Amino acid sequence: NSPKARLEELFRPPRKMLVALTVAGGVSTAWLTGWVTLPRDAAFAWSDVGMALIAVVGSLVWIKGFRLLATRGVIQQKLSRKLIHITSAPIFLLSWTLFSQEASARFVAAMVPALQIFRLVLAGTGVSRSSEMVGSISRSGDKKELLGGPLWYSIVLLVATLFAWRESTAGLFAVGMMCGGDGFADIVGRRFGKSNPLPFNKNKSWAGSVTMFAAGWATSMFLAWVFTSLGYLQGHTYAHMCIVAAVAAFAAAVAESLAGVVRGLDDNISVPLVAFVVSACMM
Repeated sequence: NSPKARLEELFRPPRKMLVALTVAGGVSTAWLTGWVTLPRDAAFAWSDVGMALIAVVGSLVWIKGFRLLATRGVIQQKLSRKLIHITSAPIFLLSWTLFSQEASARFVAAMVPALQIFRLVLAGTGVSRSSEMVGSISRSGDKKELLGGPLWYSIVLLVATLFAWRESTAGLFAVGMMCGGDGFADIVGRRFGKSNPLPFNKNKSWAGSVTMFAAGWATSMFLAWVFTSLGYLQGHTYAHMCIVAAVAAFAAAVAESLAGVVRGLDDNISVPLVAFVVSACMM
């Protein structure tokens, strides 16, 4: 391509990138306009900066480790990508417990997914040439795929960090359904779902949907157990949270099964959104 054509392509971002920037702009506006504010006397803990840096470096090493296993033939590339999907979000959420009790902690922690969003946008639009990221996260090796599911995955983590943080059961359930439920559903569905497709979506299976429900519930309850044990979630019994998680998991499984039937529906958006709304209404 000519230099002029490349410039035109650079300054004509894909629709998903525009949506992502709109979401990021909305979050920033909410902060700047006072919807989400820091108390004037809030202290700033530099230990949180160190924890955020550890989280960033840890996430890079984690992804690179799975990439190495895939390139050496230890695991398949598809399995590597899904294991990254399943494990990255819960590990990041567990790192929340290592941040301080200062009001600024969530904003420092939010820099971790924010940085990932920035890297995905640069790599997905071709501004930066990150073949390792493309190879680790995309399905087909097309850099534009980074602006789809992987980008929304990081946006969900950013929103959960800023607006849910450590005291929101609904936020934990939303992320649990997205990573654990959706991730395991894909692995099991591909292996055992060919003989039992859903009647309304041939690309989805009963095996995948049942796994979506079970793994989403289990991941969500594990996160709830950890945060409750550490004293962050108050006012709800385990029995009540089990029921809420089950209803949310069922709703999320239905949302996941509709991906491909409803045009333009991305389960990295629909699954956590449905899980959050259902959980918030029941808590």
